[in-house]
Amino acid sequence: MKRNASRVSWILGFLSVAVALASALAAAASLGLSLGVSAATAAAIASLIASVVAGAYSANIASFIKNLSGTKRVFISYARTDSNLAKSLASELREKGMEVWIDFDRIGSGDDFAKAIERGIADADYFVLIASDRPSEFALHELKFAKDRGVKILPLVSSNEVGNGLLTDLVSIPFAQSERENVEHLVKRITGESQKT
Repeated sequence: MKRNASRVSWILGFLSVAVALASALAAAASLGLSLGVSAATAAAIASLIASVVAGAYSANIASFIKNLSGTKRVFISYARTDSNLAKSLASELREKGMEVWIDFDRIGSGDDFAKAIERGIADADYFVLIASDRPSEFALHELKFAKDRGVKILPLVSSNEVGNGLLTDLVSIPFAQSERENVEHLVKRITGESQKT
């Protein structure tokens, strides 16, 4: 609900900016002509204004277009000890046609790690927390960030206590005996092939 309200708010904000931009462009052209500036100069000023506004909204526009595609986007947060499980899950979800955000695929040399993670979470439909042991403080920060943005959280954890109270209102997916069972259970939850547990 919170996410949908945010998207509607963004769309209305974008439309307001687009209308304001069109008005500004018309005013710049009119002003330029009334001041004796050539039409080419007025057009260049209007183009510059349009470029600045489009640049400011480019990430939001891309995110909105992705939402229209209907592709499920999954962010995977995991402890290094659970990296094999995270990689298996990412591979399986991609085979099912989902867009997967996992750090080793999405963060390159020189990238701002924290900002990249936050962008990945903000764009996700699902946040999967894999924690066979106590999650790191950074993983808990990611979990809180996802909760605050209304991203659907699927915690695969050894117990509800591992989330420092952040998981108390969520139904966790208990760790199964095998990695394959864990991957299958998460894929079913995300694809909607099973009832909620």
